[in-house]
Amino acid sequence: MKKIRTIAIVLSTVLAGSAEGQEIRLFPAAVCTDETVRLGQVASLTALDPATATIVVLSLPEAGTSGRLTVAEVQNALRQAGVNPVPIAFSGAAHCAVRRVANARPPAPGPGGDPPAAAPPPEPTATPPANKVTLGQAVLKQLANELGAPTEAITVTFDGSSARTAAMTPTGEIAITSTNRNRLGRRRWRADFSIKGRKLRRYLSARVALRRELAVAKRALLVGEVVGPDDVELVRRDDNGSATVMTDLAAVVGQQVRRAVRLGEPIRPENLTAPVLVKRGQTAWVRCGPVRLPAKALSKGIKGDRVEFENPRSNRRFWAVITGPGTAEMALTPALPQQESKG
Repeated sequence: MKKIRTIAIVLSTVLAGSAEGQEIRLFPAAVCTDETVRLGQVASLTALDPATATIVVLSLPEAGTSGRLTVAEVQNALRQAGVNPVPIAFSGAAHCAVRRVANARPPAPGPGGDPPAAAPPPEPTATPPANKVTLGQAVLKQLANELGAPTEAITVTFDGSSARTAAMTPTGEIAITSTNRNRLGRRRWRADFSIKGRKLRRYLSARVALRRELAVAKRALLVGEVVGPDDVELVRRDDNGSATVMTDLAAVVGQQVRRAVRLGEPIRPENLTAPVLVKRGQTAWVRCGPVRLPAKALSKGIKGDRVEFENPRSNRRFWAVITGPGTAEMALTPALPQQESKG
């Protein structure tokens, strides 16, 4: 029996639906009698061109051979046929086990001389057996609990031998243990399970991405600018954990750009800094009890910084805490050397 090798298995597609309602639901198993396996034989199609069902997705050269078709392979076949898989929602099984059987011998002619109609091939089961999940599905379920996200928003791509391990279906309980601290990106697990009473342990590795709303620049943000409410928006993107990105617009608006951000680029904490409210040499209003007096700042400062000021009339120097744009309040005690703002 010839086995079809795969380099990756995608357990979930992040596109849970589409505006047009297009969907491909992959069967867990299918049977064919020809060498070429077409999409309509391994999946149900919704709101798609009928010609899509005729796209060849697998080849089984001999009767008695079988193969395993993954969502990723279906997507590749669609691309090669000129169909964009991005707006299509993929659901159903993580992979389809396809088996080719020999053509049945034609039945004997009936009394009238006409051969009776051949019985249609059995319909593939639309759901896996009860209480049976693959190791890959167990990993996906654990990730959903860990990340607090629906499985539809998580993409797990197993590579190498992990793809074959993820397709294993234990007959007993499954214990999945994470062996690294990453939440997204490269992940590794240890799987303890049993098959027909035999206890086994296998290791899996995969790349994990989470589709969620990220703060994205609506225009190019230049160094020194203060981010306004019309400069950023929340956009659903895949987050693979390669960098920390910001997800709260309230934490972005009002901040000053420290590193330039391109149009459409997710905003990271290192791109921003608290805005400078008092510049070096600027005259600010300093409050001391009920009295407000103008004073010259000897260094720049953000909100909460202790900055040294100079009274322009007496040339006396004192410390004050920055409270807002061009305002400060007299500090009760001098600042420590390490707390001084540098100009």
